[in-house]
Amino acid sequence: MNLASETSLLLFSYVNAAIAVGLGSLGAALGIGIATARGVHAIKRQPEASGVVTRTLLIGIAVSESPAIFALVVGIILLFNPGEAGNATHTIALLGAGMSIGIGTIGSALGEGYTAGHACESVGRQPGNEAITIRTMLLGQAVAESPAIFSLVIAMLLIFVNISESVVHMAAMLSAGLCMGIGAVPAGLGEGFAAGMAAKNVARYPKAQGPITRTMLVGQAVTESTAIYCFVVAMCLIYLT
Repeated sequence: MNLASETSLLLFSYVNAAIAVGLGSLGAALGIGIATARGVHAIKRQPEASGVVTRTLLIGIAVSESPAIFALVVGIILLFNPGEAGNATHTIALLGAGMSIGIGTIGSALGEGYTAGHACESVGRQPGNEAITIRTMLLGQAVAESPAIFSLVIAMLLIFVNISESVVHMAAMLSAGLCMGIGAVPAGLGEGFAAGMAAKNVARYPKAQGPITRTMLVGQAVTESTAIYCFVVAMCLIYLT
């Protein structure tokens, strides 16, 4: 490998890692901020429930942080995996991986933060229903996490896939990352909105937990289908081009 080629590969690895971690941290930071703001508001309204609200908040924001951890893992791999010398397609595939995980985690992290925030407000009003609220919050957040997991899978495939060098494959690898990354954002947000409303109302009406949870899951499943479409197309672009 000559010096110019080695330098170019290092430059791309740095850029790819920055895209993955920089964008991947965006949604988590905003989601945690939204949840914390709602938690503070709940404590202001009902200071005697501060312990319950804080406990719910810490559990919720821990889950909201996980998409950023996915991005961090991929970013570290990209940082120390500059690509194959002389294989421009693999270098572009790494760029697609950074975009997939970087963009794809934004919606899930924001949606999970939104859910945690509503759960905090709910337990602030109804501290006795903490357990049922946290269960609903975690279930909703788990589903909202799945678009970020799809983005992680596509990113890993783009990093380690064996591909021949061609302009067509370069376009396919970059398109796969963009398809999954962009498609995961609205899915994660939509699922988070559904989970947030469920967490908000299950504390007020605990006897309606069953219908509320079922409605949440049905809505999330339909919303999830859009991320699945993007996942299927991204897989086709990786393996069928």
